[in-house]
Amino acid sequence: MSIFATQQLEDSNVEGTKTEIKWVIECLEEKNRDFKSARGNAKVTKVDASHISGGKGFASKVYKLTIYFDDKSKKPFIIALKIPGMDSMNEALENQKMNNDGEDEMINSDLLAKAHDRECKFYNQFTQIPDLKIVKCYGSRDWTTMENQEGALIMDFLASSTNNQFVYSLNIHQARNCLKEVHNLQAYFFSLPSKQWQNEYTIIFGAEEFEKMSPILAINWAKIRTFVPNELFKDYEEDILSLTDSFGQVLRFISNDLVNLEGNIKCFVHNDLWSNNVTYTVDSDGNPGNEIGAIIDWQIPYCGCIGVDIARVIVTGCSPEIRREIETVDLPKYYDSLKMEIINRGGSFEMTWEMFKLNYDFCMIEQSMDLLIMYSFALQNYSVPEEAGDYLWDARKYALGSRITFALIDAVKKCRLIKPEWLIKKVEE
Repeated sequence: MSIFATQQLEDSNVEGTKTEIKWVIECLEEKNRDFKSARGNAKVTKVDASHISGGKGFASKVYKLTIYFDDKSKKPFIIALKIPGMDSMNEALENQKMNNDGEDEMINSDLLAKAHDRECKFYNQFTQIPDLKIVKCYGSRDWTTMENQEGALIMDFLASSTNNQFVYSLNIHQARNCLKEVHNLQAYFFSLPSKQWQNEYTIIFGAEEFEKMSPILAINWAKIRTFVPNELFKDYEEDILSLTDSFGQVLRFISNDLVNLEGNIKCFVHNDLWSNNVTYTVDSDGNPGNEIGAIIDWQIPYCGCIGVDIARVIVTGCSPEIRREIETVDLPKYYDSLKMEIINRGGSFEMTWEMFKLNYDFCMIEQSMDLLIMYSFALQNYSVPEEAGDYLWDARKYALGSRITFALIDAVKKCRLIKPEWLIKKVEE
């Protein structure tokens, strides 16, 4: 017996997609106990879809699906449907006045399909990681560009959590709670008896793809330097410019060489833990609180360096004073806690504190430049005034400028100690 009220509904696609309503409902019926309980013996009469990405997703669109039943005493059931695609990515690159065609193509549908399929693989393999706050997945479809099959993920709708917007720095409690999730992720994979994941989770977006975004560095620095007093960076600007010119070298070192240094070990990396991909439980006013709701967007995880996720959280998300406090106070405790947890689980952790810190320092250097690139992408939906004089945006630009400038200054200081060749000025040909 059909659980749909009409044949027309059963044969329809979710509005705005190529994904069949029938497939969505069948997945929920099979894997989601809450849906089965909510439906009971009622028939599905309607499925409404609303696009809720709000400009936050660069590689996909997320829809809120509201499922109605013929039994009016039953509340509609809400779920999320994530559909990968190039539309948002092309729009974001176009906003940065960057060409994504022909020889200049940075990211194509084949790469995004690999990223989506990687997310499907992760959710199908690792949704039961202890103590890791992650949304449940109830159905996945690979994105097959050759066969014109649309990719899709059916997941819990995060009604009680939200993102902390990029313009607002994380407070120290939010940052520490986010690092707890990184700790739980790392402890799990380091403790696994099998290391097969190291072979399966190779890098998708490598240095070659990200290096194509390097022109944004100079464009954004020209803006950011006007947000803060010249005295803050004047003794570092030449080295900042040399470092940004070395962006490709930094990327290749982090992606290919760092993890293979003697005494280093491979780590499972989320690889995109910035503000859009972490949700916090909302308070009574609907604002993000301190507790983590979920870590989302597992599209580009890979086997890499232990410092990547840690650095991305605190460099891109925190104000300078909070970042520096975590670096000096929290990271030694993080290392000790992680090592103890892995040993207690029966695993081994043969990495010294010095190597752990070296991983972080190198990753911090890269993330300082990622933060500079991120500025324009994260604010593309804001109307940022070019001139000074706006009461709110003058203060916001000062705060954002300080976050970015201090990160670049600290990155330069680290380079002077551990990789001075990245600060050698490039000779123009």
